[in-house]
Amino acid sequence: MRAVGLNLAAEFRGKFPCILCGSNPGNIGHEWVKRFWIDNARDLQIRRMPESEGGMLRQLIKGRIEDNPSLVEDDPMHEVKLAGLGSPELVRAMRFGDRDIIEGAFFPEFARNSHVIQPFRIPEH
Repeated sequence: MRAVGLNLAAEFRGKFPCILCGSNPGNIGHEWVKRFWIDNARDLQIRRMPESEGGMLRQLIKGRIEDNPSLVEDDPMHEVKLAGLGSPELVRAMRFGDRDIIEGAFFPEFARNSHVIQPFRIPEH
């Protein structure tokens, strides 16, 4: 990406050019998207990536139905349609934008907020 010679307003300098990407959980590419964009990111946090990853700004914006009221307004049956996608795991992943839910996983009830804690040193005793 190059934006040579653009005269940007001060508040946009360093933010453009930009790439906007969107995807849904599941299927081919799930693990790549999770590893490259989601792991080690907090929702809405803007972070500068290291030079080895291009040094650009990156932000994760998780998508849930509640985040897009026009979706429900335009398609009131959207959530019902999600139920027809297949497995309960895929439906939950799509409904809540949760890439930790993996169809066919050994531990399908995994939830990061319930099953993950901050690392700590285990006492010798």
